[in-house]
This record gives sequence, C-alpha cells and structure tokens, in this order.
Amino acid sequence: MNSRNIFFALFLTVVSFNTWAQPQVIDKVIAIVGDYTILQSDLENQYLQYRAQGVNFPDLRCFILKDFLEQKLLLNQAKIDSIEISESSVDMQLEQRLRFFISQIGSEEEMEEYFGKSMLQIKEDLREVLRDQMIT
Repeated sequence: MNSRNIFFALFLTVVSFNTWAQPQVIDKVIAIVGDYTILQSDLENQYLQYRAQGVNFPDLRCFILKDFLEQKLLLNQAKIDSIEISESSVDMQLEQRLRFFISQIGSEEEMEEYFGKSMLQIKEDLREVLRDQMIT
C-alpha cells in the first residue's frame, strides 16, 4: 500500500469518525415552569399552526413563548388545585380544530406535508396542546 492510499484510508476513517461522533440535537428544553417543560419543537409546532391560520408578525415566536410560559404557570396551579377535563371534551375540540386546519390548508395530505408529520402524530401533538389549553 503506498503512502497516498494510507493517507486516503486514514482520512476516511477520521472523517467518518467525526461525522459519527457529532452529537445531534433532536429537541431541546427552552423553559421549565414547575413540573412542565417547554421544548423547541413545541414552539415550532405552534408557530406552524399560527402560520397556517395566516398569523404572522415579527415577534411571533416571542409571543408564543410568552403564551407557553403563562399557560404552564396556570397548568401548574391547576395541578395543585386538582382541575381535570374530560377526554370527550378534548376529542370534540380536537375534531373541530383539525377541520379548521384542513379547511385552511386544503386537505389532510397537504396538512401532513405542511407539518412534516402523519395525521396520527398531528392529532397526538394537538390533543396535548388542547387539553392544556382547556385546563387553563
């Protein structure tokens, strides 16, 4: 093996090791309120929902974060006060919200493409958000 081949093999080994060893951030916590965390993905999902509704202004992400912080404060107090909401109420709100989004975006397929998720994932994410909103 000549020195050029050895150098090339060493180079590939170092590059592949560096690529493999790089940590990848999948999601990150941007705030903690009591027992509740706010994730970057939560903020981005809410941002996409607002954009789907035609809402857009320069500080939209800051507005969403402020809203999340207030909501988590209220949720924390609701937990202390033992406030609960029925699943049937959440399901009813979920179906209404999904119909609204689909009417704004066009179809379920376009909605999946817009959010980059399957309808099942969208429903799961939205269910949590709606439950929290209803409790607060």
